[in-house]
Amino acid sequence: MLGFSWGSRCPLNVDVDLLSGLFSKDVTPKNLLDVAAYLLLGCVVVYVIVGLLCFGFLKRKRQEKEISRERALRDLEDLERRREELEQFLVPEEV
Repeated sequence: MLGFSWGSRCPLNVDVDLLSGLFSKDVTPKNLLDVAAYLLLGCVVVYVIVGLLCFGFLKRKRQEKEISRERALRDLEDLERRREELEQFLVPEEV
């Protein structure tokens, strides 16, 4: 595989499908212009939808994960510190 993502494979598949259907008929410049216009419009719609839905969502999830990781580390440090304090009270001091 060439390593294309789903976002690049979809327009390529649409190109191949439309052009193969187009070339089975008689090819005119008007047909080519129509296909190009629809492909461009489709790509714009896909990029806008992906941009609005996916990128903001992923950014918020990553930020929430970082914040929760920092909180967990802080809580762990506090618990370790508290455990050491409590162990000092439990262990009898040797003279």
